[in-house]
Amino acid sequence: MKWRRFSRIVGLCLLSGAAIYFIVYWIGSRSDAFQLASGQITNSKELATELGAITGVRLSPFGPFDQRTVDDDQWVQLQAHVTGASRSAEVSVSMQKRAGVWTIQEASTQGRRIRDIEGRLP
Repeated sequence: MKWRRFSRIVGLCLLSGAAIYFIVYWIGSRSDAFQLASGQITNSKELATELGAITGVRLSPFGPFDQRTVDDDQWVQLQAHVTGASRSAEVSVSMQKRAGVWTIQEASTQGRRIRDIEGRLP
């Protein structure tokens, strides 16, 4: 009897954890920060040279997504999985929003900075 109750509690915890994970992933992949970063990544000539024409950008399912908000300012760190015509890579992006303007502070892949992504966003 006790074992059956224990297994139900563990199962419920696992199911709840999975549901929370997918909700957070869904919210992150639809955030303003990810949408803006995705656009910059797609238009990056440096990445296109390295990976081939960019065919897809998605939030990495097990990569970091950290968003902090203080008043109207926001800071976001995320990792995107980028697929190109010849290969794919993980791209790490640090962003900041101040006075309603997003800036990509740093973007990198495999420890190498991607300079044409960094800067103020329209």
